[in-house]
Amino acid sequence: MKRLFLVFFILTVTVSVFGYTDISRSWSLAIDNKTEEVNLPFYKRNHVGKMEVTRKVTIEKKEALFLFLGKIDDEDEVYFNGENIGGIPMKWYSKYDYKSFYFIDRVYFIPERIVKQGENEIKIKITNYFGGGGFHGKEFYIYGEREFQERYLKQVSSRIDGSNIPYFLLCGIFLTVAISYFMDFIMYKKKNGYFPFKK
Repeated sequence: MKRLFLVFFILTVTVSVFGYTDISRSWSLAIDNKTEEVNLPFYKRNHVGKMEVTRKVTIEKKEALFLFLGKIDDEDEVYFNGENIGGIPMKWYSKYDYKSFYFIDRVYFIPERIVKQGENEIKIKITNYFGGGGFHGKEFYIYGEREFQERYLKQVSSRIDGSNIPYFLLCGIFLTVAISYFMDFIMYKKKNGYFPFKK
């Protein structure tokens, strides 16, 4: 148990070839001309406007990385060492007709050419238009490419593991019965020329 705790602690401050790093802690938030230290996730209620969070992260190996930031409300622009690596804006159809993508997980690719061995900086610019804004979710990580693929492939496979077989069987039975009744209904209508429940 102590050994696992030590490994987790090390990974919170560096990214190595053996895993990933939790970047949820020690962000600098600039909002309303003030600066404060925050941890992710955070949510500023009744705040409309812009905010900016930055964080230093130490990278031990120069390689392509993936940045996982969870959900952000509303818009985000993400920079790694000063270079924009992505963002999801609001989609405006008119002044009062819009679509926000606050429910989508932000996952951004960091090309190897902008990664430095040693200290790097992440900067996230957030714009909120209604109500409150900030981060949603529970996991905020930087992954090496191999670790990212392994982690998310395992997440997908875990959804169809043995513990879920009874659930899938039940759904399959229900769907089969529903389709059977639907086909009988269609055949009855075709044969008689009217709905069986019509008076």
